[in-house]
Amino acid sequence: MPPDHGRFSTDVAQTAVTNAAIILVNVFTGVLAARLLGPTGRGELAAIQTWPLFMATVAMLGMPHSLVYYCARIPERAKDHLATAITIALASSVVFAAVGYLAMPLLLSAQSASVVSAARWYLLSIPVATLLGLNYHPLRGLGDTFVWNILRFAPVGSWLFILVIFSVRDLGANAVKLSVAYLIARAVLIGPVTAVVSKRLKGRMKPRRELVRPLLKFGIPSVVSDFPQTLLIQLDFIVIAAFLPAREFGLYAVATSWGHAVDPVLLAIATAIFPRVASADSVELQMSTFVNGVRLAATSAYFLLAIAIPLTPFGIAILFGSSFHDATPLAVILLIASAFTGVNGVLEDGLRGFGRPTIAAKAEVIGVAATLVLMPVFVSTVGLTGAAIASLLGRVTVFVILLRETHKVVHVGPLLLFKPTPQFLARLKGFILGTIQRRRARNQNVDPGEDVPEPPTKESPKE
Repeated sequence: MPPDHGRFSTDVAQTAVTNAAIILVNVFTGVLAARLLGPTGRGELAAIQTWPLFMATVAMLGMPHSLVYYCARIPERAKDHLATAITIALASSVVFAAVGYLAMPLLLSAQSASVVSAARWYLLSIPVATLLGLNYHPLRGLGDTFVWNILRFAPVGSWLFILVIFSVRDLGANAVKLSVAYLIARAVLIGPVTAVVSKRLKGRMKPRRELVRPLLKFGIPSVVSDFPQTLLIQLDFIVIAAFLPAREFGLYAVATSWGHAVDPVLLAIATAIFPRVASADSVELQMSTFVNGVRLAATSAYFLLAIAIPLTPFGIAILFGSSFHDATPLAVILLIASAFTGVNGVLEDGLRGFGRPTIAAKAEVIGVAATLVLMPVFVSTVGLTGAAIASLLGRVTVFVILLRETHKVVHVGPLLLFKPTPQFLARLKGFILGTIQRRRARNQNVDPGEDVPEPPTKESPKE
């Protein structure tokens, strides 16, 4: 049966907790990888993984979005849709892997021969991502959020396990060894994940020819948006990998890890809003679900940035070490860029729930075009900081276009969608006043929870 709309807040909370856990693990694994490999080795690892992971996303041809949409609309045929989607994506992955193998020396022209060779082997992650990643998307469409969250955490947990083993056992970690170990770990997870999902879906896992066209009809516009969206997120990485040395890549990778601090809540809202809007019984319910989700995302973004930006210099120094000090200004810019990406994701997934995947495609294509124009200009003049600025401006471009298109669908202006709620303003005021009070108390060497004693008054002499 379609997801229960009364569980929207529960699904958001569960997904936000999982996203937070994933982000925390990613930060921790980023710290481990940075300390194991140093700036140069961390840059080599990023170079090995960037293009194969990008191609894996595009090679799925939008099947993740198609599975969520059709499993929410027609839950009784979830297994048919899953089997057909995997078949489509596997056929596509062969083509992308072959093209990637031939193009890798050109794409990583600034990297060593060993890094290029390792990146070619890592192209095997394209079919692995198809078999592992597509399996649990029907659960999201069916509202089985708890199990979906557990399964998508598994690959992140395996990466943590690998890094801990290399750290404890002193196995001579390098970028090539770590990338191969992670690829094997993800392949091992395919069997258990498939078994869990198969038990929760009805019917037989058999591809259906009649489902190919509707899956592609919804998926192709989605991948048209996913392709530039993924390219927009990774374009700075791609440019740095091609033109700058590995140490610069390592600094940027650390800044990106810190920039994801705002992701958990915003991604959770985007994840929950898609099946909710898609399975709504009326246009009015679709619109109210969408508008409330966007307002929640905007308020969350304001709050998260207000906390994360001041903490950036300390977080970079404590977590990654003094050798990554130069990543601090990059991390601040990428925090803001990630907030725009998160809000854009809520808008795009909500519009997909209305059956309008082409809007996201249009916005992302224009955003990539803007970034392609800005990236070489800013990188040549400002260096790494220029890459971060160009990335931010590209995401702002997507945001502006989505706002205009959203107004056409739900007839709600941007001021109403993104104006901070009174509750947020009241909490922000309390946070600022509380911080000022505690700082004043510390300056006076007084516990902020205690009342400041009044100075004694001179008593008048008794008569």
